[in-house]
Amino acid sequence: IVGGTAVTPGEFPYQLSFQDSIEGVESHFCGG
Repeated sequence: IVGGTAVTPGEFPYQLSFQDSIEGVESHFCGG
């Protein structure tokens, strides 16, 4: 889903995930 609209897999191959590791626990906190 991009901007509230369903998209097909691979349509936006440049999506990313910002992740952090706090006290050994890795988590996603933002994407773009």
